[in-house]
Amino acid sequence: MGNRLSSEKPRLLWLSHFIPYPPKGGALQRSFNLLKEASRYFDIDLFSLVQKFPVEENFGSLEKGLEICRKELSKYTSSIEFFPINAEKKGPNKALTAIKAGLSLSPYIEYWLSSDELSTRLLEVGSGGKYALVHCDTVGIARYASKLVSAKKILNHHNIESHMQYRRAKGESNIAKKLYFLLDAMKISYLEKRYCHEFDLNIVCSDLDGERLSKRLHVNTHVVPNGVDTEYFVSSDGESEVKDSLIFAGGMTWYPNYQAMEFFIKEVWPILKVKRPTASITIVGRGGEKLRPVVGADSTISLTGFVDDVRPYIERASVYICPIFVGGGTKLKVLDALSMSKAMVAHPIACEGIEVEQGKNVELAQTPEAMADKILYLLDNPEVRGRLGRAGRELIENCYSFRAVGDDMAERYIGLLGERG
Repeated sequence: MGNRLSSEKPRLLWLSHFIPYPPKGGALQRSFNLLKEASRYFDIDLFSLVQKFPVEENFGSLEKGLEICRKELSKYTSSIEFFPINAEKKGPNKALTAIKAGLSLSPYIEYWLSSDELSTRLLEVGSGGKYALVHCDTVGIARYASKLVSAKKILNHHNIESHMQYRRAKGESNIAKKLYFLLDAMKISYLEKRYCHEFDLNIVCSDLDGERLSKRLHVNTHVVPNGVDTEYFVSSDGESEVKDSLIFAGGMTWYPNYQAMEFFIKEVWPILKVKRPTASITIVGRGGEKLRPVVGADSTISLTGFVDDVRPYIERASVYICPIFVGGGTKLKVLDALSMSKAMVAHPIACEGIEVEQGKNVELAQTPEAMADKILYLLDNPEVRGRLGRAGRELIENCYSFRAVGDDMAERYIGLLGERG
């Protein structure tokens, strides 16, 4: 159980499909910071599924990881309960789970996140009127929120999952995988249609995601953008840039990151190396060894794996690259790099939902040739890198601080309590 003293704040149940700690990249970073900011306004109980692999990878063992996560999250919650995922009780097996999901009526994200223990626990608390609000962190566990009949319900969308899966299917060359992803996208689309209307509010990461959801389903949406801890992600001027060096930060266990770096290494890197033999790149994030067959013996490409602190790596690089061309939501890695005043070359899709401007705070490129040329341009012009970096930091300070994001989210949540129905 958590240790934070209860208060007169409205009670909020936070349903999560992963333990929102540590705040190291992507959805983890968003969920942790939103929970942290919400704790200033609400008395929070956290019910979280346990995805074993990231906990074990981050902390060395499941038991140690659960202990540390409970201790850290107790700073922002009144109680914490962890629940096993059915598909992981005998150990994670994504391939087997994917096959079983494919043969079921459920999409992968719903089938995989099934938990008998969580379902039973919510039946126990569902009709007691204990909670004023329920925050459900993904559509994959939306069915559980329906058990809490008296609370106002909010559904968080890290991405519009159906749209992202349709994009994945479109870009897949393997016909069997393409058909699987297409069928899964159709299932997710039905899941969204079934459950999004049951929630009083659907929160999205960007206006674009809001349009994608509301245009199709006509549901109540509110933009809660991804943000940055601007006091943490700030340039310290303590690291000297390494000449002609690039960086990408993101785990290769998430397929948009892997596809982006596979594309970059195969298509952009050869062009760049011909024109700039001294160029080097560091790829930071868990699962980096998945890229080893693509990297081969190239010693100018460094795969670090997971690191506890990505900031020194970003500071040492001359240019941050983000060639992501699939996915949805907004990319926290882009916000983090901008917050650290780092000049960036990115694919336009990587910056969807973020108010960047070409040539002002980012350089955008889609083709391998254009991406290589933009990188070379920045490597050759340190004054341009500095100007882009300063403008990027200014954008983050003005629009994407998690404190301001949390204030706006809490105001909207509190507003739900005064609405009828």
